[in-house]
Amino acid sequence: MMIINEIPSQDENVLTMAFVNTQPFSEGYEAQIGFPKGTIFPDLDKPLKAGGTR
Repeated sequence: MMIINEIPSQDENVLTMAFVNTQPFSEGYEAQIGFPKGTIFPDLDKPLKAGGTR
């Protein structure tokens, strides 16, 4: 993982900035459960419901 601690100066054009939370490691799903869900990580298992809500 690369961490950049530099803040661009006012003179530089910044198109985007990203913030990504760290994900704690937890036990994953078994392959038979995870593959149909599209992830083996329970924290990332957020299926869409009707109306676009989670």
